[in-house]
Amino acid sequence: MPAFTHKLKVALALLSFAVTASVGAQSLPSLDSLITTAIENDPWLNGSQLSQQALQQKAIAAGTLPDPVVKIGMLNLPVDSGSFSQENMTQLQVGVSQTIPRGQSLELEQQKLNIAASIAPYQRETRKAAIARAVSLLWLDIYLAKASIDLIEQNKSLFEQAKSVAETAYSSGLGEASQQDVLLAELELIQLEDKLAEEYQQLEIQLHTLNQWLINPQTNANSTLFTIDEVVQRDFGQNTPRRAQPEFSLQFPEAWLNTQVHRTEILEKLFTHPTITALDLEQQAREKDVTLARQSLKPQWGVNASYAYRDENAMGDSRSDLFSIGVSFDVPLFTGNKQQKQISAAIYNAEAFKTEKHLAIRKLLSQVASFSAKLTRLNERQSLYSARILPQTTLQSKASLNAYTNDTGEFSEVIRSRVTELTNQLTLLTLNVGVAKTKAQLNYLLAPLSLTSTSSTSALTQEQGSAPNE
Repeated sequence: MPAFTHKLKVALALLSFAVTASVGAQSLPSLDSLITTAIENDPWLNGSQLSQQALQQKAIAAGTLPDPVVKIGMLNLPVDSGSFSQENMTQLQVGVSQTIPRGQSLELEQQKLNIAASIAPYQRETRKAAIARAVSLLWLDIYLAKASIDLIEQNKSLFEQAKSVAETAYSSGLGEASQQDVLLAELELIQLEDKLAEEYQQLEIQLHTLNQWLINPQTNANSTLFTIDEVVQRDFGQNTPRRAQPEFSLQFPEAWLNTQVHRTEILEKLFTHPTITALDLEQQAREKDVTLARQSLKPQWGVNASYAYRDENAMGDSRSDLFSIGVSFDVPLFTGNKQQKQISAAIYNAEAFKTEKHLAIRKLLSQVASFSAKLTRLNERQSLYSARILPQTTLQSKASLNAYTNDTGEFSEVIRSRVTELTNQLTLLTLNVGVAKTKAQLNYLLAPLSLTSTSSTSALTQEQGSAPNE
């Protein structure tokens, strides 16, 4: 009878283990609000806007003719007397000259700078999508650490109860409790504490990393995040279970995960990625360099005019003033080692840059294929764990407990089955987060603009396949 009483207490301790949901706990900031804050506080975006404005101002300046040159001089002044009226050719001359650039060089330079300025908005879109992806991945890592801490804390409570019951039974000589049972429960409890410390470490690291995206560069202040203790105590959304599974919906047809079959559609989508659009505009700017270099084969013109004032001669006779006008231009005759080489260099430069787009497309396509394959396998493993492995582990845990209470099983098997169940729950939790993170990566590649939309990144929602309550 004492043995049965001891085992009954252990069974009750194990069966009393349940999830403690936070009632009325404050919610953490939503992922959408964090993404918005990170984008608003990113100094690179502000710098990009300023750089774009600078290029636009340069474009206006580049389309303007060079300033005219004014010349004022005294000509043919006799050195013996210094008299302005002694010699007929002595004159006070005022002239102006204007240089006219070669061909359409002004217009082409202006177009080139305007194209360069138009790249900036697409670079900012890429940056915003990258920020949204980075914040999403960090937030999911924080969720994973927090949910893992919840699970471990609950199991820690379980093992503390089991250890206490085993110690009491062993010290009082009740039943079949042995020193080995006590040591096993204590060892598993120590290992849980180590795992808990590891998860707190990950949580702290991810919080500090996320914090860098949320600091206001002007005030260096950040009122968005909380302490680690506050993050552990709060929920991931109002009316949301604390360990609700994060879910990111794909912003493109799910059939595209078969990258071999839908390669054409994927390539068409990748060509609209802001990174590729920015490279297309950069290519246009380089082609303008080629056209601009060809203008060196055309002459550069100059127009000049001058008016010369002559004083009366020594006899008082008036002398006619003089007016001059002329045109000058250079003649590009020796172009073989200068102009032609400059044109060739511009062509080579433009052709070489085309490889940048090819490499970028290849890289994006490779990432899409990799993440698609990863998501497919993660979905398979997620389904396997949620539908088969975890339910089977739960049945095994209950069977071990029943066997122990009926004197046909060992206490060590009860503990080990609970450890296995916890391990599988943590694995499923990791798989759930892995699926969400992979979807975020794919959305960045195939639907980057959706990441910065407040309606695209869903809140943490509870769905079938999440880690069940123990």
